[in-house]
Amino acid sequence: MNSAFKHWLKTHQITSAEKRQLANAAGYSLQMLYLYANGHRRVTVQAAARLEQASLALSRVRAGAVPVLARGDLCGVCAACPHHPARREVAA
Repeated sequence: MNSAFKHWLKTHQITSAEKRQLANAAGYSLQMLYLYANGHRRVTVQAAARLEQASLALSRVRAGAVPVLARGDLCGVCAACPHHPARREVAA
């Protein structure tokens, strides 16, 4: 289960319309977002990047009321990448 994504969807009161906008902006269906959130599909590096960008757009629309989804929180490969901000802090 991608608990970070599921938590993000629930905690920040993302409306149904905003979920559809997020899915469309990332190039996925709403059903695919639910599959990712519930752990039925693994989030790929490409999907994590697209969802991060789509959440950035949503955050701008909501004037920062919604935090940006970090690709490292969505994808294990991204979290292990040396370019991920959390990994850079550990290495320093």
